[in-house]
Amino acid sequence: MKKVLILFSLIYSMLIACETQPSDLQINQITNNNNEVVLRYGDNWNTFWAINIPFQFEITNNSSTEGNFTTCYYIYNNQLGRHSKLYLIENNTFKQVSPNKVKNITKGDKKIYVIYSQHIIDTSKYKLDFFEPYLNEVKESNQDTLLIGTLEVFKQKHPEFLKDLIEGDSLDFEFLTPDSKFEKPIKI
Repeated sequence: MKKVLILFSLIYSMLIACETQPSDLQINQITNNNNEVVLRYGDNWNTFWAINIPFQFEITNNSSTEGNFTTCYYIYNNQLGRHSKLYLIENNTFKQVSPNKVKNITKGDKKIYVIYSQHIIDTSKYKLDFFEPYLNEVKESNQDTLLIGTLEVFKQKHPEFLKDLIEGDSLDFEFLTPDSKFEKPIKI
């Protein structure tokens, strides 16, 4: 009887451990996507003060139960940054998601999210001629934001600037499991 009870306890604990591992939720960054990089212009300074970079990722639930995560934060390593914004893509539409709301992913399902980082631009570090073509365009449009192409296009035009902005950055996920934190490095 003792052997049966021990065997039952062992099997039960293995099943519980399997259901609560965050590895059942797979996170993959989608590096080739059509989301636009955004420059933010400040009239007071007559220059750009921030850049928003989109990072798209897919979360797949391979478990036999519903998966949940509460937060996804952009972690800035070597650059000043502000609050990032998280969006769920459904039917080619961006829906902003509260950072504190529980996000559910049903078993066998996958969801695509985009997080826009917001890096503060150190204008003393980058020459004005770097921004000049963009400045003319934003002034002509009379807007405070300017879409300047996809991340792939931006990477081809300004590889060193992009590297300076995001080198060492990562996404921080918190799951509703015992092993609740998971960090994923950013790829370019």
